[in-house]
Amino acid sequence: MRRMLLAVLVTPLVLAIAGCATLAAAPGTAPTTASAEPTAQRLTTSVPVTVLEANDGPQLCTGMILDSLPPQCSGTRLEGWNWDDHAGQFSTAGGLDGATAVPDVGPPVVRWGEFVVTGTYDPQRDVLAVDEAIPASEAPAPTPTSAPASPDSTFRSPCPAPAGGWTLVDPKRATDADLQRAEETANGLPNLSVTWVDTITLADPTLSDLEATYTDPARTILNVRVTADPAGAEAAMRAVYGGMLCISTGGHAAGELQRIADELWANANSGTLGSPGTRLEWATPDDLADRVDVQVVYDDGSLQADLDERYGAGVTVVSSVLQHVG
Repeated sequence: MRRMLLAVLVTPLVLAIAGCATLAAAPGTAPTTASAEPTAQRLTTSVPVTVLEANDGPQLCTGMILDSLPPQCSGTRLEGWNWDDHAGQFSTAGGLDGATAVPDVGPPVVRWGEFVVTGTYDPQRDVLAVDEAIPASEAPAPTPTSAPASPDSTFRSPCPAPAGGWTLVDPKRATDADLQRAEETANGLPNLSVTWVDTITLADPTLSDLEATYTDPARTILNVRVTADPAGAEAAMRAVYGGMLCISTGGHAAGELQRIADELWANANSGTLGSPGTRLEWATPDDLADRVDVQVVYDDGSLQADLDERYGAGVTVVSSVLQHVG
């Protein structure tokens, strides 16, 4: 499987629309230590999240939202929600194909809107009893806890510019075909962590957005990160490629982060992830950042602590849709 990452294709993840497609669970994985049974407590989304009602009652969209009309999602069930309390603050559309029709009425109407929702959460039932909902148009701007990393800075080559600047070492062996062979060679390295192409450092501002997506070897730095033996990796790469090359060390071995993500899904599917009632929305490897991004409906910090102990600090980064009030 190719592990080449392209800088210009990265899109920041957004909480309300991030994917939660179920991955194949890895069999035979050891369970994460479960904490004591949680009790219901007052929590909030802190930022606007989609509330949608179609055929199964109102729910908080805590995972992936299909961008259709009407939208589709699944998530935490809401109790005490009344659309009449939010007149003019939501959209409506006809029922979804296949939805249960009401006699003499037709398919149910779908309603949805963006709200900061607060209430008492019961993790055992995955139900939020709503006592406050602020529409997105009236919600205060969230206070950033830290400046997010720029995708540009993430994809820039970590190697310093060579003496004389970045130039092709051997233009005759730096064609598109050579770049592809180099990528294939990198993917076969025994100590590979991840590979990516940096089209940002040498970007040409006169090019259109479409032209800038083309990985021209003359302005592309091929990055190869290995866990060990960088000299051996460079020798193997230079045997097939005369373009610009950056060899760095660090990170997990190729496939290890995916193995951890699969293990988390297996634990979630067997009910052994975190506290009873912990609902996993996604576990996605970020090979370049060298971590697995994890989102659950609610974590009081115990799941992050469990995963830090199990995999090491920083290997998994847990985010929680619901946060403590205040």
